[in-house]
Amino acid sequence: MPSILIIYDSSSGNTEKAAMLVAEGVKQVKGVQCTVKKVDDVSVDELTKVDGVIIGAAFTSSGGTATGAETTILSILQG
Repeated sequence: MPSILIIYDSSSGNTEKAAMLVAEGVKQVKGVQCTVKKVDDVSVDELTKVDGVIIGAAFTSSGGTATGAETTILSILQG
């Protein structure tokens, strides 16, 4: 069964809400397993065991940059 991991980081709660809405849509696809986790709760091992990853990134209002947690996950995914 194909599996999707949705990873998010949220400072105000908005990105978490968006991640949950995306998960609802993914779960409507027959035969697809979907897991939602906060970025700090994801291990490298989990990233290698899923078929797809969706990242919901919180951005700072001052500069529009990703938080450190998302940057770490993106570095791992890029190898």
